[in-house]
Amino acid sequence: MRERPLRPATGADIPAAPAAEHRDRPLTELIRGLREAYGEAWSFEVLEHSTTKDAVEVIGQLRANGTSVRESAAAGRGNGASRGELLQRAADESLRKCVETLMHDQR
Repeated sequence: MRERPLRPATGADIPAAPAAEHRDRPLTELIRGLREAYGEAWSFEVLEHSTTKDAVEVIGQLRANGTSVRESAAAGRGNGASRGELLQRAADESLRKCVETLMHDQR
C-alpha cells in the first residue's frame, strides 16, 4: 500500500459529506469518502450511550488527521425496533453529523 501525506480534507474531498440534501446517502458512501480523504487515518467510536424505554441516545467521536469532532444523536422506538437497532441508528446518525461538522469546520 502506498502512503500519502495527510492533509486537512475539504468538502470536495468527501463527496458524501451529509449536507442537508445528502442525508439519505448510504453510510457506505460516507465511509468511502472518509477513506478517500484520510486513508485509514480516521476512526469513529461511540463514547457514551443512554437508553430509555422509548429511545437511545449516543455521543460519538470522529477523529481524522489530528482533528476530533463529537456529536450526539438519538433514535426513537416509533416502529418497534430493538434497542440494538436503535443504538445502530443513533450511532450512524452521530457519524453523519460528525462528518458534516468536520467538513464545515475545515472550509
